[in-house]
Amino acid sequence: MNALIRESLFGRLLNFLTSNKVLPYPELEIPKFEMVSNSATSTTSVMPEPGNQFIVEFSGDDDPDMPRNWSRLSKTLVMLDVMFLNFSFYAASAIFTPSIPGIEDQFGATTAEGTLGLSLFVIAYGIGPLFLSPLSNLPAIGRTPVYVLGSLVFCLLNIGTALGKNVETILTLRFLGGFFGSAPISVGGATLMEVYGPGEVPYAIALYAA
Repeated sequence: MNALIRESLFGRLLNFLTSNKVLPYPELEIPKFEMVSNSATSTTSVMPEPGNQFIVEFSGDDDPDMPRNWSRLSKTLVMLDVMFLNFSFYAASAIFTPSIPGIEDQFGATTAEGTLGLSLFVIAYGIGPLFLSPLSNLPAIGRTPVYVLGSLVFCLLNIGTALGKNVETILTLRFLGGFFGSAPISVGGATLMEVYGPGEVPYAIALYAA
């Protein structure tokens, strides 16, 4: 559970503000060494040689920080979180439909312009994963920033859509909302495949897709 909390936005901020003292990352902890001899110091350099590559990975298949070794409760919470994000995003695409007549009346838009708010949203969430999914695979970024920033921008754009003063603003923000809001469908499946092993992931993906 500690690993799950540590990888959340709250956990990352808390870890950063306390300089890795709260919810520490084991790989960032500096081991303590004791002096065992006062003999002459070695002339061997401890600096890495140029060109050497150091791969940071889990300590083994039984590493408790590996997502597949998390408790069943932690895995279930991750799956429910991903499913809820996807449900919210897909609901946001269709929930616009009842407002189309009101948009047409208030802004004098045509039926085609009114339905563009739905069409542009759907087009944008087809384009979004082409950019957001590769970003989440970059080690310097990861999946959490894509989830958090994508969802935050999505919420802000929805507020702007509700406060839009003309149909052009609404359509533009709907397109951008579909793009940034596609974060859950961009990385949701990959998240579940990292959390569940080969024997469990088919059931997790089936629930996720349902």
